[in-house]
Amino acid sequence: MNATTPPPPTYMATLRHFGAWEGRPVADFTATLTRVDGGLADVWSDVVYRMDILDLITAGHLVDVKGKRVVVGNLDLDAVKTRSGDLQEGQLGQALEESNAADVVADAYLEHASDRPGVIFTPTVSSAQVMADTMNDAGIPTGLIYGAMPKEKRAVTLKLYQAGDLQVLANCMVLTEGFDAPWTSCAVIARPTKSAGLYVQMAGRALRPHPGKRDALILDVMGASTRHKLASIVDLTDRKIAAPKDGQSLREAADEPDDALLDVSPAVEWEDVNLFHHSTARWLRTYGGVWFLPAGDDRLLFLAPAPETKGFRVRMWQDGAGALAPNPDPAYEIAEAMVWAESQARRFAPHHFLTRAAQWRGQPPSRKQLAFCRFNRIVVPHGSTAGEVSDLQVVHRASAAIDQGSHVERSA
Repeated sequence: MNATTPPPPTYMATLRHFGAWEGRPVADFTATLTRVDGGLADVWSDVVYRMDILDLITAGHLVDVKGKRVVVGNLDLDAVKTRSGDLQEGQLGQALEESNAADVVADAYLEHASDRPGVIFTPTVSSAQVMADTMNDAGIPTGLIYGAMPKEKRAVTLKLYQAGDLQVLANCMVLTEGFDAPWTSCAVIARPTKSAGLYVQMAGRALRPHPGKRDALILDVMGASTRHKLASIVDLTDRKIAAPKDGQSLREAADEPDDALLDVSPAVEWEDVNLFHHSTARWLRTYGGVWFLPAGDDRLLFLAPAPETKGFRVRMWQDGAGALAPNPDPAYEIAEAMVWAESQARRFAPHHFLTRAAQWRGQPPSRKQLAFCRFNRIVVPHGSTAGEVSDLQVVHRASAAIDQGSHVERSA
């Protein structure tokens, strides 16, 4: 049990009032031993008894839970700084809003939780408001809850949720504690976190049993992240288990044989159909349909299907060397493959070459570009920009290299 912040004064004052440091036996009970906002390790020296969430699910005190990943293609979590061991709320909220994460969340909710009452957790009041507005626009009645909200207005909103007039509550980290709505069966974690304790608090709002409630669904909002280890559904338990497979619950994953632990990927992915187009990186596609990233004049990174896993492996094509495979060479789900390829591309090419938003892309095409296209019989639509013509050139070269399928891979 690790503490990252001092215990709140009211917590300590209560213990002091009842003589906790005057020889009186005292015990504490908490659902989240790793909670980051209580500093429990500064108060209690030992954990004398612990019951895992999987034990509570087995005993029927909690419902079983499934997880799906809501991938927001252009949500760059690497740009969000860390404060007190977790992602900084203000920057995270801004990143969510700028990436239009709310649109993807609304689509995912309609796809996977259209019949479930749920709660959305966001890092800021502004991002909670955007989520609520977008959900309402999508036809999902959603109310807003935030800390500075007048008590009377909050009570009315909660009553509407209880009555079923509101299907969803969007909140800025208000409903993590002291919120009792056991009919809730979906939690949207639109506040990616590095804290397992905070994740448990958010997800736990949907785990309480209720008549007619079979299970809970957690929708994890994910973005590109290479330097942050984010909490996910597997962090609900202290047991070492494989990530649940598609459609599999946490308890079902825990019952898998030990050799299933070879799979260490996060929970099931919900892939946005426009995943590549939402990315800020310059993803292109060969004539044969292979997704790739240009990484300089003589390199490109592409995604090679791994049929045995239904995933993808990342390959680098280099002029004169052909296709190079990394060592080790794991297969990734599509979102992880994209993140890994983009991080590698940044090693070889400058930012203005990789990003779709580079200023040079809006300029008129050069004579050299147009001459290349004429020589190679590449049709250039009227009014094309320098960036669009550059993409036509790169796709032509990449298709000749990748689509031929006759290259021999070597270790990178």
